[in-house]
Amino acid sequence: MTKQEILTSEQAQHGIIALRKDGLFWRAYEQSAYLLKNHFWSDLKVNGGHVKAVKQDMYYVGFPEKSLQERILDKLPEVEGSSIIEQTEKKIIIGCPHIDGFEEWKQSLTNLHEQATEKMQPFYGKLPLYKAVYDLYFKIVNLTRHFPKDVQYTVGDKLINYGLELNTLLYRLLKINKAQTKERQFDAEIQKESIINEIDEMIEQVRFLLRVSYDLKLYNVENFASISETLESIRKQLYGWQRSNS
Repeated sequence: MTKQEILTSEQAQHGIIALRKDGLFWRAYEQSAYLLKNHFWSDLKVNGGHVKAVKQDMYYVGFPEKSLQERILDKLPEVEGSSIIEQTEKKIIIGCPHIDGFEEWKQSLTNLHEQATEKMQPFYGKLPLYKAVYDLYFKIVNLTRHFPKDVQYTVGDKLINYGLELNTLLYRLLKINKAQTKERQFDAEIQKESIINEIDEMIEQVRFLLRVSYDLKLYNVENFASISETLESIRKQLYGWQRSNS
């Protein structure tokens, strides 16, 4: 099932825990996760966050096959009104008493996620330029993880390192700008111009490696267009920032 299908299914359910097999693990999403934690497994870790496919936050819990019997199925007699409605190799549906409070629980998870994300952002984290550099790195990591091993440890690793280095250079650039004084303005401008040139050269290196990867048919034209657009956005924002801070 797609994330949208799972979300739609969960929104329509009432007093049901839907467990879905995903590889070696079982997962319960949204309201199923909420009921599972309340009725059977209170300390089960919750995962999730914003999902682009559904344009909202989604949360789930997961556990290995070996825990299914002991932590859930064997506890069915202990939870009054609970029983197995359907069971296959890939899906288990458990009927159980409904518990109010899911929306409040989900909002509390979103609040915690936002607070943690805010604390982990660098001092320039709200700048559109930083967001573009971060987006580039995120795209590179997702792209290169599917590269064959003979390319992963050469082209893939170089792309990832360039993505990290771009963030380091951006930090140095903005740190210089923040500490700049009238007395040392000339030296600061020289340093900033040097770093901007480094960033520009690195963008060209990334562009070259991405073109090589594309010609090797390691990813599709949609990914190529998306990353190219992000690279161009970084370059335009960089020179726009330079003009406004010179």
